[in-house]
Order: sequence, then C-alpha cells, then structure tokens
Amino acid sequence: MLSAHDEFYLYETWEINTAPADMELHLARAHFTAVLMQMETSPLTAPKIKTQVAELRRVWEPYQTTLFASRDAAKMRRNAPLAAGLSERVLESTEKLVAMLLEKPQAGSAQR
Repeated sequence: MLSAHDEFYLYETWEINTAPADMELHLARAHFTAVLMQMETSPLTAPKIKTQVAELRRVWEPYQTTLFASRDAAKMRRNAPLAAGLSERVLESTEKLVAMLLEKPQAGSAQR
C-alpha cells in the first residue's frame, strides 16, 4: 500500500510533475508531523496511546530523512528501496496506533 509520501516521492524519482509532487510531499510531511505533535502534547491522549505515538515518531524520523535526503531523481531512485522499507515500518506503526484508537474502552475504566 502506498502512502501519499510514497506516491509523491515516486513521482519525483520518475521526474513526473516534480514541482507539484515536491510541494505535495512537503505538505504531507507537515500534516503528518503536526498530527504526531498534537497527539504527543495533548493532555487527552492516554499514556498507552502516547507510547505508540512515540514508537511511530521513532520510525517516522528515518523515513522522512530518507524522503528528503536528496532532490536529485537518480539518487532518489537509488534510495527508493530504502524509502519503501522504511515506509512499511511507518505504515505498520500507524496501523497499530489506529487499532488502539479504535479499541472500545473497557467498561468502567478510564482511557487515560
């Protein structure tokens, strides 16, 4: 499954609509990072959720570093396998977080 980040990264590696793809890649990163920060700092985020958000941040950092390491299409193509592998880790961690967010709270227990 391709994330928006992957999609725009691949557009740039194939030199298709590079300016719009670069802009969209930056916007996708900004949005994802903002949501992580919001969840990290919210007093409403349960400790269990914050732990998963921290894990997601841990796998997100090397992924975003790889995505923005170079704007040279040839170098980006060489880094595509690394970007894809890191993307899978981010997607797995994101899926875990979403599953946790969708869990029904236990009767009588607080989520915080």
